[in-house]
Amino acid sequence: MVLGALVLGRVRLPLAPAVAVAACFAVFHGHAHGTELEAGQNAMLYSLGFVIATGLLHAVGITIGLMQRWELGGQVLRGAGGLVLVAGLYFLWGAIG
Repeated sequence: MVLGALVLGRVRLPLAPAVAVAACFAVFHGHAHGTELEAGQNAMLYSLGFVIATGLLHAVGITIGLMQRWELGGQVLRGAGGLVLVAGLYFLWGAIG
């Protein structure tokens, strides 16, 4: 929801707060995936899969980020940010209720 709102609002954080937000999400996201590793499974292969997937996701993210160079691309990105925000609110509402 936070990232969706930042994208929707075209908020450009200064470097230090941007790093803090990304680091906070990274720690909790990594912990969530780390707890998914079942006992007795190969942690090296599991980690390697995540490294490869993360690299591919970063490449896709960079490509999507380049869309903002064009006016239509910027509007599409803002719309996507709005959808992420709404989806987050929907899931939060479901978890509460």
